[in-house]
Amino acid sequence: MKKVFYKVAFIATLILSLLSCDSDDQLTVDHFSKALAALDWGEGTTTYVVGHKSPDTDAVCSAITYAYLMNALGYSCEPRVAGKLNNETKMVLKRFGIAEPKLLENAEGERIIMTDHSELLQAVAGMDKAKVLQIIDHHGLGSVTSSSPLFCRIMPLGSSCTVVYTSFKDYGVTISREMAGLILSALLSDTNNMTSTTVTAVDSLMYAELLPLTGIAERIIDITATGTTLRENNLVIVDEVCASTARFFANVCSFRTDSRVAQLAQNMSETIGEATVIAGSSN
Repeated sequence: MKKVFYKVAFIATLILSLLSCDSDDQLTVDHFSKALAALDWGEGTTTYVVGHKSPDTDAVCSAITYAYLMNALGYSCEPRVAGKLNNETKMVLKRFGIAEPKLLENAEGERIIMTDHSELLQAVAGMDKAKVLQIIDHHGLGSVTSSSPLFCRIMPLGSSCTVVYTSFKDYGVTISREMAGLILSALLSDTNNMTSTTVTAVDSLMYAELLPLTGIAERIIDITATGTTLRENNLVIVDEVCASTARFFANVCSFRTDSRVAQLAQNMSETIGEATVIAGSSN
């Protein structure tokens, strides 16, 4: 009876607590901002946002975009890189008109925000003697420690840039076309064009939101009857542009004598569910 009473009392208390909550008790942009303000930013100092050594596109773009976000919130931050940029990353930065960040050779004594890593072995020299304020990552927690409280945002997503984009949304900061382009590029790079097993529903949603923002495309269009693109990326149909059909034309002689042509028609029929084969004159 006591156990039953305790359970009933707990449930009643929980219900009363939920009923007493109002909009002011919910997490808001102001709550996130206050958490950031509690960090030791220093007076008149610049905080460097940097990714890991041997930087890939996600490491570089997450540093640039998160530094942009922090500056938009009123904190003096600059992006840095921990090594030479690869050709893919250089192409992405050039495509969206973003200058290459400067090299951070040693982090000792600096205020640092780490992106795309939290492991000292992957970090720039002197990170163990730096004042790490934040960690923005999508990997497991590494060996970085701090005597002061950290602001950590580590999420099991396809890229660190996806984590950065969730921060833009949570802080209510409008993202520019250039920053959207960097985040989208890093997401595609880290997930092998959204085919990796690390892709989550959040990544798919971000992908669908970011693509129009970059100006590359206004919509994602699936032109196949199977709807594979839609299903694999957790997308929904917002409009139907037009109906279309496809026909497979084959030379009569080839269709009868070349097994490859007949096999192609059979494969199309099995994939689409219905196929119309039109055999023309052999002359």
